[in-house]
Amino acid sequence: MEPIRLLVEMWIFYVVGITVLRNWDILPLGSKVLGFFPLLYAYILDVVLNWTLIAVLFMDRAREITITERLHRYQATEPNSKRARVARFVCVHLLNPFDPNHC
Repeated sequence: MEPIRLLVEMWIFYVVGITVLRNWDILPLGSKVLGFFPLLYAYILDVVLNWTLIAVLFMDRAREITITERLHRYQATEPNSKRARVARFVCVHLLNPFDPNHC
């Protein structure tokens, strides 16, 4: 259950973080200060999960810093593989709806 919780937590913090980033220029100072912490946590969690849980799930060591970079690689270098199909699913259904063309 813990891996699923971590993946859901990563996604929630991604949504919050990307919302803060996309609106950074129009946010008042208080929102920027408060929004910085979930954004930072999302990035740290992204890096840690990419090098641990995601590496195990994809059975492939991390060569990139973030999960998105890994998903890009799978789609670019092995487009017909199971990894690329999973990467496309994650991009289309979980990431791109909140940040078009994220991956």
